[in-house]
Amino acid sequence: MKSNYNLRPMGEKDIPEGMRLKNAAGWNQMEGDWKLFLDSSQDGSMVAEYEGNVIGTVTTVNYSGRFSWIGMVLVDPEIRRMGIGTSLLKEAITRAKDKGTIRLDATPKGKLLYDTLGFEDEYGLKRHEIKAYPSNLIVHSKLTCSKISNHDLPNIIEYDQHVFGAPRAGILRSLYDIGPAYAWICGSGDNIQGYCFGRSGSNFEQIGPIIALNEEIAFSLLCHAIPQSKGRPIIIDIPDAQKAFIQSVEKIGFRIQRPFIRMYLGKHPYPGRPEQQFTIAGPEIG
Repeated sequence: MKSNYNLRPMGEKDIPEGMRLKNAAGWNQMEGDWKLFLDSSQDGSMVAEYEGNVIGTVTTVNYSGRFSWIGMVLVDPEIRRMGIGTSLLKEAITRAKDKGTIRLDATPKGKLLYDTLGFEDEYGLKRHEIKAYPSNLIVHSKLTCSKISNHDLPNIIEYDQHVFGAPRAGILRSLYDIGPAYAWICGSGDNIQGYCFGRSGSNFEQIGPIIALNEEIAFSLLCHAIPQSKGRPIIIDIPDAQKAFIQSVEKIGFRIQRPFIRMYLGKHPYPGRPEQQFTIAGPEIG
């Protein structure tokens, strides 16, 4: 088929087509998420186009030259298995190769392709889902969490870059703007012990990232954020190493939905502090 499609940079005018492909795949992103990707892409987000129609997408979020994050590899379901997704992915890699490590969160099926391109495994994650907020949920902690304010954001942004591995001020400010009900902090000022963000999606509410010094703080933040979901289903993406946290969330009704594998290409000098990452922001942005 259509070997004469072309690749070009993605712009805001392409978001409706991105939403169409996203809906066909059953993914969770909203239009605001696409804008967030584009605002952080430095021209690394692309579409495949044929006869004026968008038939595929890929996004690349760059984190201050330390690493780039590839996501949203989508192809029109009517023309899959034609190499379009692979072409988009290779173009994204080419554009990102001089901007630090290339990272992504792969599905088990996607990992088969990424293995052939030289990506290495970093660690596994599992998406956990709960159908609705449990009305009998009690915060099992004496810790006091409070809503994040604009005053807290600079300290959170400074702290976060050491945990995540790179500055992501734009991402965190965007998450705060689109999901203020999910933005909670434990501690304050120079004594930050943990914080979380979240956002609404078309299918689920997503809580993450949750960054904390330990499992008790992380679980307390989650318990403060969950009631903001107003009865909608919730997803959280948890690194496999956070075993105590996984046990806690499963006790209140979360169940595994699907796995991911965090992978990287090239040297990886900025891994951050994975032990303090209890849920990620999402597989499309890390």
